[in-house]
Amino acid sequence: MTSPNSDPPPRAYSQVGGLLFQVVGVLVFLSTVFVWGTSSLLTNEWAARPELTQIGWHRAGDATTRPSYSARRALTLSVYAGILLGAALVGIGMALQAGRRAAPWIGLMIAAIGTIFWLVQVVFVMTIARSVIFAPIAIVLAILFAILCLVSLGAIRQMRRNQPKIAGIALTDEHKIA
Repeated sequence: MTSPNSDPPPRAYSQVGGLLFQVVGVLVFLSTVFVWGTSSLLTNEWAARPELTQIGWHRAGDATTRPSYSARRALTLSVYAGILLGAALVGIGMALQAGRRAAPWIGLMIAAIGTIFWLVQVVFVMTIARSVIFAPIAIVLAILFAILCLVSLGAIRQMRRNQPKIAGIALTDEHKIA
């Protein structure tokens, strides 16, 4: 038992940050898997709309009907990125809670990649696609990943101040099994 005046665990912020990474990761992962799974229930005519391949960003040599980055490609990449980034966030959250030294740095890298990706999607949706459904989703995801960048920076600061032992976090007597 700990006394009421005892100090908090040495890396409490990192552990709570790990929980936040896990919650956001699970929500992103499950929601994108849901979109992926339920998209097969759509009719073929609706799912394979040709206008989605004609809307997008064009490079200099592109035909007007074949953009380099189309709305269909943006939607497909968003679903795959949501699944991969969600799974990565869950893993980083577990590593933060376990006190792994590299976890905050990897978390910052994954969160920064997610922030950049979702910001590009926001710009695409706002300027080209003009989707009222996808725009708020991309904005919320960009904000969530930016918040996770800040959480990672806080975990990096805390991990520098109070580094875990090389073999992991040592258990206190109350947590040891006899």
